[in-house]
Amino acid sequence: MGFGWLSNATWISPRDRRKEVEGIVNSLGIRGHVEIFTAEHLGFASDQELVERCWNLEELNAAYAAFIGSYEPGFLDYKKRVVEGDGLEPSECFVRRFMLVHEYRFFPYVDPNLPSELLPEDWLGNKAAQLLQEYHGLLTDEANAFVDSVLAKAPIPPP
Repeated sequence: MGFGWLSNATWISPRDRRKEVEGIVNSLGIRGHVEIFTAEHLGFASDQELVERCWNLEELNAAYAAFIGSYEPGFLDYKKRVVEGDGLEPSECFVRRFMLVHEYRFFPYVDPNLPSELLPEDWLGNKAAQLLQEYHGLLTDEANAFVDSVLAKAPIPPP
């Protein structure tokens, strides 16, 4: 959920995650061991120093760079092919969309979604999100057509 580790027993978030935390705490049956606070930082470290202490944005940015490096070439190639009328088979669109979502899905759990003024100048999170949205959108019609064709051929179980 993007929490940063402030100390052994204290995790922080720049966003109000109360509902999500309550749901997890209740599902795990650990409500008696968890407390939630809303706080204002009045301490001695700058906001930037606090961010650097609690989140490894360099590592996260490297993961975003790897995602972009892995998926942007295929996106640009397929985008060009679509314009030229030379699209991919629906099954390939399904596989690409599946892998795209699979590879991206962990980011929302680890990215603290910090305000832009606390992010590095070379932050790639927004570029990765845009790539996901555009590539997913480009693949969706054909990928869904593949799923529909598989479901149309699925055997009907006996009563």
